[in-house]
Amino acid sequence: MCTKSLFELSPFVCTHFLVSQERRMRQQREIVKKEKETSDKIAARAFAQSYLADLVPTVFGTLSDNGYFYDPVERGKLIFKL
Repeated sequence: MCTKSLFELSPFVCTHFLVSQERRMRQQREIVKKEKETSDKIAARAFAQSYLADLVPTVFGTLSDNGYFYDPVERGKLIFKL
């Protein structure tokens, strides 16, 4: 922060210093905000991937067990298309 002697020496320098300091603080707050947003996005993506990694095989297994996926040849329903 400006001291009295610095302000008395040059009011412009002191004002410029305060403006520059505020700008740097604003920039730093913005950087911290973006880092937090990025961290949150990475965490959300990791959670979604781990959740889906367990879910997808279970769903496909259930659908297969219930007959939604089948081989027409095995069922004897081979249809010839021209």
